[in-house]
Amino acid sequence: PFWLKPFWPSPSLRLRAARSAARLRAASAPIPPPRRASTEMAEPAQKKAKTERVFLFSSESVNEGHPDKVCDQVSDAVLDACLTADPKSKVACETATKDNMIMVAGEITTQAKLDYDKVVRGVVAKIGFDSYVDDLSSVDSKGLSDKTCEVLVRINKQSPDIAGGVHVGKEELDVGAGDQGIMFGYASDETEDCMPLTHSMATRLGKTLTDVRKSGELWWLRPDGKTQVTIQYLQHADGSVEPQKIHTVVISTQHAEPSKATRQKEVAGYTGPDETAPSMERMNELIVEEVVKKTLSSITLKNGKTALSLFGDHTHLHINPSGKFIIGGPQ
Repeated sequence: PFWLKPFWPSPSLRLRAARSAARLRAASAPIPPPRRASTEMAEPAQKKAKTERVFLFSSESVNEGHPDKVCDQVSDAVLDACLTADPKSKVACETATKDNMIMVAGEITTQAKLDYDKVVRGVVAKIGFDSYVDDLSSVDSKGLSDKTCEVLVRINKQSPDIAGGVHVGKEELDVGAGDQGIMFGYASDETEDCMPLTHSMATRLGKTLTDVRKSGELWWLRPDGKTQVTIQYLQHADGSVEPQKIHTVVISTQHAEPSKATRQKEVAGYTGPDETAPSMERMNELIVEEVVKKTLSSITLKNGKTALSLFGDHTHLHINPSGKFIIGGPQ
């Protein structure tokens, strides 16, 4: 008989039964307090932050003689040369350098007739690299020479597969890119140029190092170098930040041999009165006076004061902390 047969409820029947049981349990449970409105739960984080905090923030920058920047400038020069002669050039150029060698490689489709060797050597000369000695104990080697460096060129035309997917046979508004990248940034009211204060300081310190080297004011400086600035900030309860002081300044800059290098030998083309490079201690003092303090004096904060107002005895100064930096660049 059917009443002796096992009975297995269907899945839908079991689900309905489970829901009914859940409703019964919910009906007998104590009523929880009402939840806050969703608008309160979505309250911006900055409104919840009622406390202030102090933090450090750092930025760094490299000079034109740093190997990374040398490569950037060579690639940029190749692109500029292509676009000057042929605005429709398609350029993907990478540069590598080590010791007294620079290699440019990539895919370039252009009507321009380029002398890559001349372009590369022109960049190296403009930076100020004019001597290379294959000896790490040499004090005369700057790390690269525009006259003797090896220039390797490995350039072919753009792949037809990439060209077909990017621009060949496409309308102007449908042209794509052979590569892509994601960048983000923001404007800041910390400085007149709307850049973050640490960034402005680091890049301008590097620029000043280059300017005083090329002007001859600090002729014993060499092209390679790096700057880093750390600032102590106060973040207010509303989320705004205020620079309190310059916490640390680091400058590592290439230089000629202290107390021995002569200007006529160090500076290509110089024919004026000869002089000897100062001691390492004096070099560091001049970098602080002629580079650090003058650069900070040229940066205006939003309160109208100069960045030098944040500098003082509390600032940790590290000028050539490794002791010396004679050989640099890609060597």
